[in-house]
Amino acid sequence: MSIMFLAKSLVVSSLALGVQLHLYQPQRFLVVEVGGTAEIHCSSREDMEGRQYVLWYGRRAGKAPTCIKDCADDKNVSKFSCKRQTHSTSLVIRDIKRNESGIYYCAYDLGSSWTFGKGTTVIVGDSFTDSSSVLLLGPGAGEKGATEPAHLACVIRGVSNLVQVSWHIPGEEPAQRLLRLLEASDGSLTLIHGISIPWASWASGVMVVAEMPPSVPLSRDLSLPV
Repeated sequence: MSIMFLAKSLVVSSLALGVQLHLYQPQRFLVVEVGGTAEIHCSSREDMEGRQYVLWYGRRAGKAPTCIKDCADDKNVSKFSCKRQTHSTSLVIRDIKRNESGIYYCAYDLGSSWTFGKGTTVIVGDSFTDSSSVLLLGPGAGEKGATEPAHLACVIRGVSNLVQVSWHIPGEEPAQRLLRLLEASDGSLTLIHGISIPWASWASGVMVVAEMPPSVPLSRDLSLPV
C-alpha cells in the first residue's frame, strides 16, 4: 500500500498544471559503517531554493514510509539535517544506527501535489551472518517467452539487514524490479533482488553476474539452463 501511495503521488505531481519538477537521486546504494555519517543527495533541474517545501521520507524493513525530516524544521539537527543549494538538497544522518538501514526518498511539496525521488538504499554495517546463503534463479530450459522479458532473481537468505546487489550483463542494462523483503520469526531477512532482460539475450546464453560486497564471497555466475 505504501509503494502504491508513492507511485500515485508521482503521477499526480506530473499532471499538476504549470509544474514540472523531477527529482533525481544519484546514489542507488549508500553503505555506511555503524556510528558513521550518511549524506544522501537529491537534485533537480528546477529551482529547489524554497527549503520549506523539501522533506525526506524513510522506509525501513517491513515498515511504511514515514517523514523523518522536514527541511524547514530546525529541530534535532544534531541527528538529521538538510544541506541545500539552488538545484540540490542533501539529507545528513549522523551517528547512524544499524536499524536505520532502509530506503530514503527526497520529496517536494508543490502545494496541491507531491513529487518524490526514486530513493537511495542506505545499508548500515555488515548484513551477513554464518547462516547466510545466496541463490540465483532464472527461467527454466522448458520455458518460452520470445516476446517477453526473462525475469531473474537473486535470493539472499539469513541476513540481518539490507544487502547491495549489482548486476553485470555484457551489453545489457537490466531493468531493476522492486526489492522484496520477507522477515522470519527469528528476525532474519530474506531479500529478493530481481531484474528483467530481453528473452533473446537470455536464450543466447549470456553470462549474468550478481555481485555483492567484496567482504562476502557470494557472487555467482548464471547462464542459460541446459
